[in-house]
Amino acid sequence: MMQRTALGQGEIVWKSLKCVTLDVTGTLFAMRHRVGDVYASMVEWHGLEKPDPDVIHSSFKTSYKHVNRESPCVGGLAESTKEWWRKVVYRTFDTAGLKYSEPQRERIFSSIYSAYGSPKAYKLFDDVMPFLESAKNRGLKLGVISNESERYSEEILPGFGLSRFFEFVILAKDVLSEKPDRKIFEAAASAAGLAPEEILHIGDDYEKDCLGSLNAGFHSPVFLNRFRRKPEHDPQLGHIHFAEDLRDFTQQIGPRS
Repeated sequence: MMQRTALGQGEIVWKSLKCVTLDVTGTLFAMRHRVGDVYASMVEWHGLEKPDPDVIHSSFKTSYKHVNRESPCVGGLAESTKEWWRKVVYRTFDTAGLKYSEPQRERIFSSIYSAYGSPKAYKLFDDVMPFLESAKNRGLKLGVISNESERYSEEILPGFGLSRFFEFVILAKDVLSEKPDRKIFEAAASAAGLAPEEILHIGDDYEKDCLGSLNAGFHSPVFLNRFRRKPEHDPQLGHIHFAEDLRDFTQQIGPRS
């Protein structure tokens, strides 16, 4: 069982809460394989020389950030999710110095896009189902707050059998706001029909999930530090719970009151 440290707040008083929202990637599930490895394998699968996965991975990270700066919220209303991801993949190839013909690029992209639309590309964390079951049995509303698009709500969450737990899914593309902006958290509170302080958010990104939800007036959040990343000193640390696993909370939640 993981070791949990709660700074400043002690144990979470679950009976004071009416809703729990969760991030998705890194919180509910993770990518099964590194992006660079997947992209490189797809190139090879299409009969081309396999590029260096490390180069691809580095290029992807910079390309993703660049495209998201130019067109945030997975393109918002300006472009489809598929168009947005095409820009990311094409730029990844370009900055990695990979010169493919337009038909080749499109075929590779289509394979990549299709692969990430399946739950097979992801691994569900073992602690997720027990936690969601306990929270649901306790009578807590459950929701998702993610900086992603409709692919999560329409394909991945249903594919894992998780949709039945969530009363609402708030996506950056739908509300034109990304964590840590308070607007996306306010949209979640509105969907829940609750005051922000009645909602606890759980996520694996200290700034986007924890500071974002705190600034929106949510209950002291949980930094789900699965990968043991240590946040820099921050004055808000005393208002944030730290955990490496959700199973500890499964016992704490207790029965419906």
